[in-house]
Amino acid sequence: LHAQTVFGVPLVIAAQNCQFPTLLYAMFTIVTVYKIFIELGIRKTALCVSTAIVALTPVLICMGGMMNNDMLSIMFVMLSLLAAIKWYKNQCAKNILKVALFFGLGMFTKLSAWIVAVPIAVIFITALVKKIIAKDKKQFGRLFGQMWAFLGVAAPLSFYWSIRNFVRFGVPIGYIPEPYAGTGDKTQLITNPVWQRLFDFNLNQFSYPFTVSPISNENATYNEYNPLVALLKSASIGLGVDESDTLIPAYFMFWTGVLIAVVSFICMIAVLVKKHSMPVLWKAVFGLFYVAEMVSYYIFCIKYPYVCTEEIRYAVPVIFIGAMFIGIALKNVFTGKTKF
Repeated sequence: LHAQTVFGVPLVIAAQNCQFPTLLYAMFTIVTVYKIFIELGIRKTALCVSTAIVALTPVLICMGGMMNNDMLSIMFVMLSLLAAIKWYKNQCAKNILKVALFFGLGMFTKLSAWIVAVPIAVIFITALVKKIIAKDKKQFGRLFGQMWAFLGVAAPLSFYWSIRNFVRFGVPIGYIPEPYAGTGDKTQLITNPVWQRLFDFNLNQFSYPFTVSPISNENATYNEYNPLVALLKSASIGLGVDESDTLIPAYFMFWTGVLIAVVSFICMIAVLVKKHSMPVLWKAVFGLFYVAEMVSYYIFCIKYPYVCTEEIRYAVPVIFIGAMFIGIALKNVFTGKTKF
């Protein structure tokens, strides 16, 4: 922003131009996810389908124009996962330092990037266990040393910003401010009981494709309270969007998103259950990654009961994981390995 205004760019235009870095983060994320698909052996039609789901998902288009740290943290999350997969295939110091750098930068950008530690830990532990089983003390020691190097790079990057803010301003580590703190604004507050938020799927919630809230629609009679419904709406339509004159395309996008989500979940269960559909390690990595993302998302929604906390931007990797399982299922069908 400063660089632009120094060269005479008007402030309003300069502020709008600040969306370009976020757009690049979104594009880099799509390319990174594409490379993960390739590392997992997804090819041809299956690769095209999986990549298309990721590239055309509306939330990435929306987040590509947002000026916050969400898209950058997601980019680093996927880069660190890609680096971890490559490290497992070639367990050298250079590759693990890439994992450490991307993970640390992700945490530096936003602490919620910690979630990728789950699949990375599975990969690291698997590599160590294999050396133990093989009774290869030399290689075990080498990998153990690499993991200390990982901590040496990742830890300072991960916690520098939080520690700096605590020391300078007394901000608690991991502090999340209450939405609209001090303003008394309760527009987005969700007062429905937890049991209803978790288990109520009455069809009335699906009668309107946009996220329901008085903050975006003055005619709304309630706040969107079901995290899963809100997740599907914000993933398919966008974040905080409510345009009554676009209802027809909005309905189409929403139900298309629901259909893809259902298909991806079915494919995930089929791939995880069936033998030889995918290496066990990658089943564990992406299965646990999915569970960790969804559990973290639900905890966040319940702990902070506001409409804004139900947005898909807090669980974007589940889209990539779902697309990946669709790709694996299609690959197995096309190669004749299994039928789904």
